[in-house]
Amino acid sequence: MRLLATTFFIIDVLSSVASLKKDDRKYGTIIYVRYLMGAAYLPDRYIETGYDFFARLLPVPKRLLLIDINPEIAVRRISMRMERTEMFEDMASLGKTREKMKRLAKGSWHIIDNSVSNDEARAALMGILEKWDSSPPSDQ
Repeated sequence: MRLLATTFFIIDVLSSVASLKKDDRKYGTIIYVRYLMGAAYLPDRYIETGYDFFARLLPVPKRLLLIDINPEIAVRRISMRMERTEMFEDMASLGKTREKMKRLAKGSWHIIDNSVSNDEARAALMGILEKWDSSPPSDQ
């Protein structure tokens, strides 16, 4: 099932890229929020290659933000949804994927810790947004 999920993810990326040219004329701004870090779901030996592939294929903003969370807290919050969990929503998978994402985020990504209270996470986000608003994107 993981191979199938990965295949569908890649098809989704390619479909989005195909529609990018068409939609670019229709909309002023298009935001792809998950594809770069989606590479962290690939097998370990492919994550950097997958990330680089998606970064070349898709428009990448100068300002990148990763919302990070401790796997234990993520599992607790997921269980509060009262829905069936997805195949990647267990402690081991979340921990492994989190480490891969943090590895990929080194450098130009800003990271917000979402393991804290809503108020603290919101304050951290507002701080980054205010910083971004006060300087040009090339400085971020």
